[in-house]
Amino acid sequence: MLAVLQKELRACGWWTIDRDKLRESPAEFWVFVLHGFAKRTSDFVIVPRQELWRRFRSIHDSPKTIQCYLWVTEDERCWETRGLDRKDQLRITEGTYNVPKRDFTKWLNAWDAVERLNK
Repeated sequence: MLAVLQKELRACGWWTIDRDKLRESPAEFWVFVLHGFAKRTSDFVIVPRQELWRRFRSIHDSPKTIQCYLWVTEDERCWETRGLDRKDQLRITEGTYNVPKRDFTKWLNAWDAVERLNK
């Protein structure tokens, strides 16, 4: 990863997800944990399974195994970056990238959805 990208990123993570397991999962939410670089932060991406399934189908066509890269920026945005070219990666770090299907910011540290399950 380019140094200019790392400077603006708080955390990154990479997951390999079996498409069938995601589709058939009984879980209401999938939780991704991202450990920060310099400040040793922890971020959580808490996504409803059905929304994750819909977005991954849209972003990753139809491979049996989905490779997912989640990036959290210093300005608290979260993006799925697998397959993006360098120009789009730079746009993410500059705060000018705007592709809604790749924007996971809504679920970044969104514990309120899980808290509602406990009521």
